[in-house]
Amino acid sequence: MNTSFTSKRLAMVLVWLLSLVLVGGLAHARGQLSAEPEVLTGTDLGFRVARKDARRVVGHLVVRVDGRWVVAELGHQVELAAR
Repeated sequence: MNTSFTSKRLAMVLVWLLSLVLVGGLAHARGQLSAEPEVLTGTDLGFRVARKDARRVVGHLVVRVDGRWVVAELGHQVELAAR
């Protein structure tokens, strides 16, 4: 058998296997994303998590209206007390 042909065939098989691994990894990562964002919730009041890091959680205050979570807008400016 021709050595050049065998090397090309081996390279093609390796590229094909690598593509399978990459597509599988992307599909798995896509499956990790939920269709609906995580909501830390009470009955009708919750906090929709946008992202997390080591020190904090960032998101939006949400309320349940007709079974769906919608972003709440506060009627006035909330001020934090100085520490």
